[in-house]
Amino acid sequence: MAVVSVPTEVTKLEIEEELGAAEAWAERHQIPFKWIEDRLELQVVLTQPESKDLYYLKGVFDDYKEMPPKWIFTDSNWSDEIKKQNFPKGESTPFGSSMFHPNGVICAPFNRLAYKVYDGPHSDWGSPAQWLNAARDKVVADTMGDMLSAIYRDFRYTKTHLS
Repeated sequence: MAVVSVPTEVTKLEIEEELGAAEAWAERHQIPFKWIEDRLELQVVLTQPESKDLYYLKGVFDDYKEMPPKWIFTDSNWSDEIKKQNFPKGESTPFGSSMFHPNGVICAPFNRLAYKVYDGPHSDWGSPAQWLNAARDKVVADTMGDMLSAIYRDFRYTKTHLS
């Protein structure tokens, strides 16, 4: 796999263009939102509608937009460790299959971790560097706000954690 390296300042400029819209989305949905610029990390806390359990969604935006961010559900300490029990259990939605797979990954073209080279389930999407053109017949989200909206769309239909 070829290593993509985008200067941090370039990534920050990309994010700056999108941050206001993402913050406005979070405010409209009353979702706690925190951007940590020096780590290029987004933290939002989602409340599961039925159980009222809290889910800690983290997006890491290094090498953005050449590469998609890494999206995970983590614990309240915002750990980098991926644990299935932190993920919501996917349920069918009016939009089709949930993007929350039983393997503990947000399976969407805008999640770097969904690609086979990162141990994700998708070898059919090509390289993560092709994310802006991958699986356009699936969910399409090319900005931070669109990604949050897509994740939240499926999250609203969840009922419990993965076991």
